[in-house]
Amino acid sequence: LYMSRLQSCRTLDIFAYRLFVKIVSVFPNVLSFVKLGTIIFQQWLISYVQYDDQKLPLFSPFWG
Repeated sequence: LYMSRLQSCRTLDIFAYRLFVKIVSVFPNVLSFVKLGTIIFQQWLISYVQYDDQKLPLFSPFWG
């Protein structure tokens, strides 16, 4: 019984390790995706503000 429990713990460790490796290998992609999304959002926001300057009087001091 003890050996089988040890075996299952070992299997769980391997599973957790593989999951961890998968997350770590995916993480940079997620990070770059978020960065890209932020850049796109900023560009859209800037163009929106420049295009719609009359509708956003509150924001105009911040945008210069």
